Amino acid sequence: MGKLETVTAKTTPVKLRQWLKNMLEFGKNVLKNGWQQFEALVSPPEPNAVREKSDVMGAIAPVIRLLEPDQIEQTRRHAAGVLGELGVGNPEVIDALTQLLHTARDEETRRQAVLSLGKVSPGNPLAGIRKARYLDFGMQLEGHSVALIVAIMPRSKDKLDVFLQVQPIERRKLPPHLKLSVFSESGEIKQEVETRSNEEGEEKDNKIIDNSIQLQFSLPSDTRFQVKVSVNEVSVREEFIT
Repeated sequence: MGKLETVTAKTTPVKLRQWLKNMLEFGKNVLKNGWQQFEALVSPPEPNAVREKSDVMGAIAPVIRLLEPDQIEQTRRHAAGVLGELGVGNPEVIDALTQLLHTARDEETRRQAVLSLGKVSPGNPLAGIRKARYLDFGMQLEGHSVALIVAIMPRSKDKLDVFLQVQPIERRKLPPHLKLSVFSESGEIKQEVETRSNEEGEEKDNKIIDNSIQLQFSLPSDTRFQVKVSVNEVSVREEFIT
């Protein structure tokens, strides 16, 4: 069998700062290049059928307390991630994450606060903007549908925080051997992550344990970079300008 060809998404670079300028105009419409609002493409995770709403509400208060400035930064960061899954639409969670944006002591915590705020309060201007695009790998993913998600947040006048994620659209887990890679304009690989599996037991019993893979970084304005999502020898590429 011959080598499979790479699938190229398109040739025109995506201008990320243009998303920020036009965030109110896009609404939930699909753009010409296939990008659309995150919420329009990727459904939120189903709530735990066993856990009652009152249980969730009871769990939120102690997690919010873990965001206090006297907690270690790792604890605050982890708590912010948990709130992103539990507190959709909850005003106390929104207020707590907004406060964390102003009191975070490192960029990792601040980024997590931004990401969680975008989940619990879609469209919140403090969370920047998040868009998703369906990736078509044909038959290579054996029924898996995945989306590339790009979240951006201005870090300063001349820098942009970029968060990349690949997430399943319908199933709970990603397929095996799926890679997310970032390249410089010259083609040098800068970051890469691959779906993990539990290697214990026989190969047929291996289980994929990732329901998403992600990368994050900051870049100066007008920087070109490429993102590649690949499985086996097939890949989809996107080019961006910050």
